[in-house]
Amino acid sequence: SDLICAVLQDDTLFAGNVTFLGALQSGVTLCQLMNALKPGAVPRILRTPGAFGSIQNILEFLKVCERIGLQKSLLFSPSDLVDAKNANRVLDTLY
Repeated sequence: SDLICAVLQDDTLFAGNVTFLGALQSGVTLCQLMNALKPGAVPRILRTPGAFGSIQNILEFLKVCERIGLQKSLLFSPSDLVDAKNANRVLDTLY
């Protein structure tokens, strides 16, 4: 979480009672992180609340991960994050 905050220059992402996965579940932070590392990689980030926007953002993040060379077998699935089913898989993808 410290690395993500540093890259995005935002110390409030994981503030308060927000869990690591909770802060990432909308996919917005993931897309912002990708754009910070590779500007313009995610051209459209959906900021409307709800599962549809979250899943779309996460899918966009994962597509860019594949485009920059991460193997599909190393990527988490949207349900791993949205349903908070597999935190380790999410962490493996990010680190």
